[in-house]
Amino acid sequence: MKMTAEICMFNKFGFCKKGDSCRKIHLVEICLKDACDARKCDKRHPRPCRFFNQKGFCRFEDNCKFSHKPNKTIQEQNSKIEALVEKTEMLLRMIEEQKSTIECLKAKVEERHYEEVDNEKEKENTVKSIQVENENSEIVFEPLITSKKKKWALKDQEFCERIGERYDIVNNTLDWFDKEDNPLECMKQQFIDAAEDLEVAAKKEKITSKDVKSAIRFFREITERSDFTKDNFKNVVTKGWWFIWKELQLVIDAE
Repeated sequence: MKMTAEICMFNKFGFCKKGDSCRKIHLVEICLKDACDARKCDKRHPRPCRFFNQKGFCRFEDNCKFSHKPNKTIQEQNSKIEALVEKTEMLLRMIEEQKSTIECLKAKVEERHYEEVDNEKEKENTVKSIQVENENSEIVFEPLITSKKKKWALKDQEFCERIGERYDIVNNTLDWFDKEDNPLECMKQQFIDAAEDLEVAAKKEKITSKDVKSAIRFFREITERSDFTKDNFKNVVTKGWWFIWKELQLVIDAE
């Protein structure tokens, strides 16, 4: 039984650890007024439950002596946090969508770039092909075999085969001198050396045919052409290979 009319402030504003053994009055009814002078009010004014406000729950639940009424400030903060979380998630989704769009655009740009590169290469190759055709079409040689003979001496036929084979050797060295400082001069020397060797051999084998000797001179004359230049000598040599064999066949294939 209560021995005094004094109100227990622990109970009024929260929890009294003495419980029923407390000598002071324990108020039961909770004041519901928003604006109230708690010091003069004869009802309980429990302070907010620290655990409930921090964690959102309290292990004492309804038996807790403190207030589980949501704190407005905390409510507002939680609402703002929820709004920010929602907005963040929305922005992340937008970022992912933008990334996907960017990747698609990059793929299209790369595809377009490769198409343009392929088109440029195709145009470049076409131009080069036309240039080579034009260059080759302008390469003209004077006939070597002018004789109308239908029958040739065997030694002349065999020597013509040697001339063709020697041109084959020179023609096969076309790319050997690409790394040299002056590939044009190297190729000229190949023709001159071949001409000297053939001249010595012709003299030794007593080759007197003007047509055969003309074919030998071709090795020197080809290097003296105005189009036998650094940028065009390979075309001249290649064209010369087709030409000289066509001429030599007039002797070699004769019955």
